[in-house]
Amino acid sequence: MCFFVLALHTSLSYAQLGGASLLGNDRLTRLNNESITANNVQSYLINSYQTPEKTIIREYINASNRVFAVAWNSSGPAPLQLILGNYFDRYVAATSTPLAGRAPLRLQDTDLVIQTGGQMRSYFGYAYLPLLLPVGFTAEALQ
Repeated sequence: MCFFVLALHTSLSYAQLGGASLLGNDRLTRLNNESITANNVQSYLINSYQTPEKTIIREYINASNRVFAVAWNSSGPAPLQLILGNYFDRYVAATSTPLAGRAPLRLQDTDLVIQTGGQMRSYFGYAYLPLLLPVGFTAEALQ
């Protein structure tokens, strides 16, 4: 029984793009939440958090209570392992390919899109799962 409770607590404590919300992570300060509706039906929920390092994280949760997108702004390196969850390894693999000059990173697959960019003291990024997007949702809503 203790293992089950510990496993449940652990799963609620970490962000997971495609999975659980950041809600319950005691490292983060919850800023606000907003429900977005379309045609009088809740399409998705946005929760905003701030890390102790002042990174702002917004998670987008669909009606099935799964995080289908995340966006972040920070003055330094963002905690991408926390933000991207199981997709972090794919991000790391994408960063191993040299970028031309100061070009932002853009990974675009059929099941995952990640974009990062910025300049010193002003970094941003977003990631989303195209197959989980609510009807009518576009990437422009993340920016």
